[in-house]
Amino acid sequence: MGQIRWEEVGNGFRLVCGPFCAVVDPSRPGCGLHELEIEDRKVPGAHLLGIRWAAPQQDCAVLMRPASSGEMLQRGGCVLRDCWTCGANLLAEYVPQVGEDASLVARWRLVPSSPDSPPNFLSLDLLLSLQSIEFETYAQVCVVSCLEAEGAWVPTDEGCRQLQPLEARDKVQCARVPVVCLKIAGSNWWYQEMAHPSDVAEAGIQAQGGSSGSELDRNTGERVSLSGSSGYWGTWYRLFSERVERGLILRARVRGRFFPAVTPEPFWRDGWQAFLEAPPPLGD
Repeated sequence: MGQIRWEEVGNGFRLVCGPFCAVVDPSRPGCGLHELEIEDRKVPGAHLLGIRWAAPQQDCAVLMRPASSGEMLQRGGCVLRDCWTCGANLLAEYVPQVGEDASLVARWRLVPSSPDSPPNFLSLDLLLSLQSIEFETYAQVCVVSCLEAEGAWVPTDEGCRQLQPLEARDKVQCARVPVVCLKIAGSNWWYQEMAHPSDVAEAGIQAQGGSSGSELDRNTGERVSLSGSSGYWGTWYRLFSERVERGLILRARVRGRFFPAVTPEPFWRDGWQAFLEAPPPLGD
């Protein structure tokens, strides 16, 4: 995959890893990974693994809107206290804008490749650690993504044995099957996103709008038409459903995975199984 590094740029930190690069702005965690490029081509409308923090009485549905919807969603209801890089990790510490006496540490981490992994596969974990400070908290933390894709696939059952395609009119909301595969528009790349079932109170996916129609090819300078069936898809995972007692730390993880393929089989299943078998995040 090549050298992994985080480069400080004007709007945050740029992750560079082989054919991939993306920006994370710790002051706007609701945007997640954006300005995403794969093999020198921009991925339209990508905002992946964004963090949203709701007040106890706030409607969580508001948090599911795209990052382009406004400043509040871009900042994710968080106030940045500190951020730093450590090797292949970018870490940031947050407190909520209103309503909670707690802190949240986010770590974006490149997952080391196994010896038998294909060379172009890339996995990125978002690890979250929530701690109450003085009082108990009922924090509502959501991880939200939006991507222009030619289609979306979700498991057919809770055992996650097979995938089925979704129609754009479908809305899937579930409690215990938080895995989805999206075919990135205008490319042969897939994006697989998954949250550990033990960390998730609620998960969902929904079509969010139409295609942008075309994009500029950086290699030729020509505008390239995208598939007419593409559109924006949004995913969300609501974490930390239980009460957090004073001094207690809760942790959760969400993984984004990229791979080139004609269909998601069998790669999505291998990635899902590896994610489930990975040890839980025990540190920040």
